[in-house]
Amino acid sequence: MVLSSQEKEILEGFMQEAEGLDSPVLFLLHKIQKKWGQISWDSATFISKDLNIPMTQIYSAATFYEEFTIKPMGKNIIRICRGVVCHSKDSWKILDAVKEHLGIDEGETTDDGSFTLLDSSCIGQCDGAPAMMVNDSVYRDIDPAQVMKILDDLKNGGG
Repeated sequence: MVLSSQEKEILEGFMQEAEGLDSPVLFLLHKIQKKWGQISWDSATFISKDLNIPMTQIYSAATFYEEFTIKPMGKNIIRICRGVVCHSKDSWKILDAVKEHLGIDEGETTDDGSFTLLDSSCIGQCDGAPAMMVNDSVYRDIDPAQVMKILDDLKNGGG
């Protein structure tokens, strides 16, 4: 895939925003992830060349941090907390219910591109365990029935 002129223009704008930062890579990866939902090879190559840093540095950052992905994701990103506290409060039941309801496994996206299911080592909601995030929304003290309602609402355009 080759970047379109519009994509290049957007990336150049991100590069201008990053001017003066001591370490612009994470800043740029966040901007790219938010804009396109993934870090494409072409966008990573663009910033590698523009910053004159090795592609391995970009790729390492893009694959190390959980919030970045190098493959296409669904419209709704579901993260089930698998931290010790959430796990002890049966977050695995939430995960199993979501898998069954959507027909996907962890790391997969539904065929229609609506949902991607991810696990997360911790989402920082221990006092509200078990917890789940859908995009930027956090759901605390949830059970499988509540999760099904949340997913159905999202499927039907609500949320």
